[in-house]
Amino acid sequence: MTMERIEMRRQMHYHMHISLDLLEGPNVTGPEALAFDRLGRGPYTGIADGRVLKYGGPSFGFTHFAYTTPTCEWLLVVGYGGGFATPIVTTEEGVPFGFPNSLDVEQMTGKVYFTDASSLYRIREIPVAVASSNATGRLLEYDPRTRRVTVLMRGLSGGSWDCG
Repeated sequence: MTMERIEMRRQMHYHMHISLDLLEGPNVTGPEALAFDRLGRGPYTGIADGRVLKYGGPSFGFTHFAYTTPTCEWLLVVGYGGGFATPIVTTEEGVPFGFPNSLDVEQMTGKVYFTDASSLYRIREIPVAVASSNATGRLLEYDPRTRRVTVLMRGLSGGSWDCG
């Protein structure tokens, strides 16, 4: 790696650290995780009020990219240009999602793997789910070609907070 690249990465790391610090405040909870798009842009991050933020470089910091719902109980999709998220699936085998989380997209097939922390408790009730040793979490796969959800594992305890 050239010295130029090392310096560029160091500066990006420094500016992202400063920008992440700016996310802290009385009206911001998060970020929980960071992700890049398939072209390496970003990172993007979600915060608790439902906003998805995109890092726009040292001059802009994090800017609003998309809007979801803070009590999301669906799998959502956002277009490449951002904007409002659209639900694509809300249940599996008639069981509504309680708290979908810990998402990953398989780059070759586009399949989406995600956890649902509980089929009994909703996001607002996560402390109750933890205290009750709830084991109704699931690992799921969404196939965008068939638009079907498949349960890969059932009976998970802590389907969000342990996998995230």
